[in-house]
Amino acid sequence: MIILATHEQADFDALASLVAAKKLYPAAEAVLPPSQQPEVKQFLALYRDSFSFTSPADIQMNNPDHVILVDTAEIERLGSFASNWQPAHVTIYDHHLEKKNSLSSDHYGVVEATGACITILIEKLQKKDIRISSLEATLFGLGLYTDTGSLSYPSTTVRDLQASAFLLANGMNFDLIGRFSEQILSQEEQHTFQKLLEQAEDIELDGLTVLVTTHEQEEYISGLGTLASKLMETTGVDGVFLLIRAGKKTFITARSSSDRLDVRLLMQVFKGGGHARAGSAVLKEADITATKKELTDHIHQALRPALTAEVIMSSPVKYTEEHIRIDEVKELMFRYGHSGLPVVKEGNLIGIISRRDVDKAMHHGLGHAPIKGFMSKDPVSIALNTSLEEIQRLMIQHNIGRLPVVDKETMVGIVSRTNVLEVLHDETLQQQLQQKKNVTTTMNEHFPQPIFQLLKQIGRLADEKKVKAYMIGGIVRDLLLERKNEDIDITIENGDAVEFAEQFANDAFGTVQEHETFKTATVSLERGYKIDFSTARTEYYEQPAALPTVTASNLKEDLSRRDFTINALAIQLNDGDFGRLLDHFRGLTDMKNRKIRVLHNLSFVEDPTRILRAVRFENRLSYSMDEETETFARQRPDSIKLLSHDRILAEFQLILQENDPHLSLQRLADLQVIDGFLPDAGFHHPIPALFQKTEEYIQQQHKSKEKAFSKKEETFFKLLTLYLDYDGKNLPQAKFLSQNKKYHTMIEQIKEWTVLIKSSKNISMGELHTIGANHHSLMLWLCIWWGEATGSPQMSEQLKTYLTAREQLPKLVDGTDLQQLGISQGPIYKELLFSIEIGWLEGWIRSREDAIYWLKQQISS
Repeated sequence: MIILATHEQADFDALASLVAAKKLYPAAEAVLPPSQQPEVKQFLALYRDSFSFTSPADIQMNNPDHVILVDTAEIERLGSFASNWQPAHVTIYDHHLEKKNSLSSDHYGVVEATGACITILIEKLQKKDIRISSLEATLFGLGLYTDTGSLSYPSTTVRDLQASAFLLANGMNFDLIGRFSEQILSQEEQHTFQKLLEQAEDIELDGLTVLVTTHEQEEYISGLGTLASKLMETTGVDGVFLLIRAGKKTFITARSSSDRLDVRLLMQVFKGGGHARAGSAVLKEADITATKKELTDHIHQALRPALTAEVIMSSPVKYTEEHIRIDEVKELMFRYGHSGLPVVKEGNLIGIISRRDVDKAMHHGLGHAPIKGFMSKDPVSIALNTSLEEIQRLMIQHNIGRLPVVDKETMVGIVSRTNVLEVLHDETLQQQLQQKKNVTTTMNEHFPQPIFQLLKQIGRLADEKKVKAYMIGGIVRDLLLERKNEDIDITIENGDAVEFAEQFANDAFGTVQEHETFKTATVSLERGYKIDFSTARTEYYEQPAALPTVTASNLKEDLSRRDFTINALAIQLNDGDFGRLLDHFRGLTDMKNRKIRVLHNLSFVEDPTRILRAVRFENRLSYSMDEETETFARQRPDSIKLLSHDRILAEFQLILQENDPHLSLQRLADLQVIDGFLPDAGFHHPIPALFQKTEEYIQQQHKSKEKAFSKKEETFFKLLTLYLDYDGKNLPQAKFLSQNKKYHTMIEQIKEWTVLIKSSKNISMGELHTIGANHHSLMLWLCIWWGEATGSPQMSEQLKTYLTAREQLPKLVDGTDLQQLGISQGPIYKELLFSIEIGWLEGWIRSREDAIYWLKQQISS
């Protein structure tokens, strides 16, 4: 026998899940729990006959073979009728991730983070194409909407919205949902509500207000969750804890309206459970006064740390001074993308100038005027410990978009609307700021100990110099991916990286190479370690594809100028925060989803080489660009035309050094951008095969001859294949690859060979040697492969025979032999030796003796 069951005090989600599971398992007995919430009782009073339920009293078994649990994974929550069950098989459908199955038997099913359990079961019904009635759709809607706050709770997922759309399409009745989900208090509940209100005590918790209240009565009444919600709604507090003593039991019911107040954490102290915003517990033989004291003593366990100005502010602050002209401030705002700037005088904050103020002044032709007459004076400021809630209140109250952060009369940061909105709408960022994820253990396990100790040393020095030091970029990404990378990049915030590097080099007995113009330095140490130091900086582009102009800034702005989110991670090295991971742009999420994402929409316009880097990372990491980033790449920005040859070829050289570079080239062709970077280049037949053969040839040469090809030569030959299209018409554009006269000459030579191959002439070995004696072997092999692929086998075979013979060409005689034969030195030497080579290739000279005999004949004639 199969039993379907859900928890006591069944709410609409539990009831709906029970009915939905019955449709999935029609042979099962759906047991209606002995107690339900008041609104569920009202619904069943009218519609119970429309559903098939079994009463617990009708279950005549102590241990069913198969139990299916919905909206719970705890057998203790089913009621006393199931207290002795130990079924052999258990199937669970639940959305409470924090609860573990309390049954000892094997189990399976679906436990996933959806807003309501019914969502999971609706998906199962859809998959099996099981039809539902309008009433069933309405009941399922009641479960969905009551458990997600009409799809408004933070726990609501996309799946819940999709489930709602399915129910609406199947006749869900919103009038009935509104009628039964509305929390109306009975006369008895109204009496209890009044008593709870009279006993209520407010507790202030780090900027939040929590109400704790108690009540004792003879009989238990249901609907405590409704009472708690009504109290929270009536009083406007952030959380409510009800303690009601009824008979020998004390019932605790908790509700929260703030993300910072997780009542489930406090209920666990009393062996209860629930959600972050709704929880409960039941205590036997507990004194209500002692229980209240215990709850208030532990109430801080439900509180998540406050987000304060110190953790969300931008620092250091870009500011201006009162004598600066309006048009100059406008340029500063445009350059840094700010909508306002603090105004200081002698280091003290005296005002705020907004873009709106600047625009008005410019409209009246006052760009030449100093900002002193247009700024807002006596600005509202905040302290480092001002909470996010207080920051929001101040912004609303004063209708301002930025609040300077002042500590000991010094402006140390600024909080803007953007900072606030980022935190409010980015749950990942909230968790990061509150929990401060630390990767020290990972660093210690991943890095060689000398590197780990160097990073610790940098952190200690940063503390001494009162600056912040961060390890940033690719090394952080590869640390988290467990990939080897020892290219250490350090960014110094609130200090000078060059000065810092000098001190570090002195302490670590290293040498330093400074780049004062860019505020960077490289420290070289023993064992070959190198560490690059840079000052936290921002950049702006005077025009697309130009090199950026760089100015000092803060870490977040420094990271924002990077190419992709996965490369915009940082790890703090200061001793107190060593190993703290910072992820301002959701790079960790993109790594989890294996996505390459740009940090802003104009990223590829400002630096089109980032398209090439995106493809390179796709190949290296087996990632893919997210949809929006790929769209930006496919738009092929016009700024590609402004890139220098050197920058383009340098990026392609990096692509060609990756594993399977042909995948990257194919990807660039699919994006339709390859010919944007390399004019008229392509990656279509026969080019991929030519590229592959070229790669294999170069690898073979490296194995047989040390450093047979330089990196530049490899890059030239591999990219040259991209111009060997079917008819060779794109070869003239290969001059783009010519970095010197040698390469230009080879391009001209290969153009001549393709014409000759297409002509299919029968040419002697001597003629071939006359044309190609000094031509690069790989270039000739390229011509051979191209001829074979494009339908010119005759000439290709002749050229292959020649090249194979040329590579085996012996040195039969030399200049000394010619001198001994009495031949005077001069150009004749070269001519005679070349003729001997032709003789060997054509077969009329086969040995040194043949060569000497032929030379003597030439002398005698």
